[in-house]
Amino acid sequence: MGKAADLSKFDRGLNVLARRLGTSITEAARLVGCSRSAVVSIHAKWINDGDTSSRCQGVGRPRVIKGKGRRRLSRLWAREHRDWILDEWKRVANSDESRFLIHHVDGRVRLRRLPGEQLLPSCTAGHIQAGSGGTMLWRMFSWAALGPSVMVDKTMKAANYLNIIVDQLRPYMAFVFPNGNGIFQQDNAPCHKARIVLEWFEEHTDEFHLISWPPNSPDLNPM
Repeated sequence: MGKAADLSKFDRGLNVLARRLGTSITEAARLVGCSRSAVVSIHAKWINDGDTSSRCQGVGRPRVIKGKGRRRLSRLWAREHRDWILDEWKRVANSDESRFLIHHVDGRVRLRRLPGEQLLPSCTAGHIQAGSGGTMLWRMFSWAALGPSVMVDKTMKAANYLNIIVDQLRPYMAFVFPNGNGIFQQDNAPCHKARIVLEWFEEHTDEFHLISWPPNSPDLNPM
């Protein structure tokens, strides 16, 4: 059975999610394909440090969890929330960020052309300076009200995301859920799972809570 240091970052994250969803240590070990001690140590590190990285971790082994395993974890998440009534879902504030392109999609654009057509206007396209063809937008909403929309200048980093949480999310949750019973949803993007971000959420659980989110799940976000 795999040791904690042998697991890839993906499998370590699956370990934490399985434990958070109430899966037993034995079942989590069987699901990921590692030892029981690895399950315990990874989950303990996540609780204490807010991440699952290993200082001696190498490139990792090939992914153990295939499509069937990921679907199983998604079902565990669905089972945990299947009995929620409408009033409970009304307390969830959903968030997401997306990149919008001003022109065409990133990367090369393929087309078919005949010999001698290389310079025809219909077979060529202009280009713009790198980095100026799109923008990223973070936004959120709940049953009660639309939330703020924030333009992100560059790639979303942990520090940028934490600023949005403090300056935008926190006032919104305080206004919409003044009793502190609100639930915030975010996916598992790296900036969302950064240590400084998770520590902030842990320190403000009296204001609102995070909902667990399955990794590599179908797009369950209504955003």
